[in-house]
Amino acid sequence: MGLTRSQIGSAARYYLHEMNVDHITSTVMNANINMAQRDVNRDCRFYRGWLNIALQTGVRDYTLSGSAMEVLRGRIGTGANTKKLDATSLQDLDGDDANWEAGTAGTPTKYYIDGNTIGLDPMPHAAAAATVAHFRCVLSPADLAAATTQPTWCPNDYRDLISKKAAIITAYGYDGDDGPNQVRLQALYNEYARDALGLRKLAERRARDHQPRMRVTGGYDTYRS
Repeated sequence: MGLTRSQIGSAARYYLHEMNVDHITSTVMNANINMAQRDVNRDCRFYRGWLNIALQTGVRDYTLSGSAMEVLRGRIGTGANTKKLDATSLQDLDGDDANWEAGTAGTPTKYYIDGNTIGLDPMPHAAAAATVAHFRCVLSPADLAAATTQPTWCPNDYRDLISKKAAIITAYGYDGDDGPNQVRLQALYNEYARDALGLRKLAERRARDHQPRMRVTGGYDTYRS
């Protein structure tokens, strides 16, 4: 069974030597827990999902959702009829064709990211506007709104990471300058860093039956002395 927000808070207080609500209120702890889960996900890049953008005729640029931390891949189409969108950049598009923005509308084949804008090239024509662009992203988790809410984005065995990070955030906000606590906090941070690395590796290697393929690109002569 995974930890709830209430249980994460109790664990964080345990790491802080049972610091009670007289020192750190529940409101403060809950805010620190939500800050901590976002930190954990930034460090581990674990929470991933799809963002879907309905295309509009003649509209090239769209606002990227604030929950999207990183775009990993893109596709276009509806249902089973989707095709890959190639990642590019404004610099590459400018380098290939200085007048690319004046090009004929069509079915987008590329996407680029510019701050909180995600753009498509070519811009969608009427037929393409009936489809949807899909982007696989590293997402920022939503706040844990209630005591019983669980961070379902995080595997059960790694939810204590959030407790440890919440404890670190709380301690530095409460008595970060207290010398005797520095050794304890450093030990707790070391535990956090070790476990965060484990979760990041899990995100990258979760498909155990996937075997990376080696591709020889330089020909036989590459390997001759």
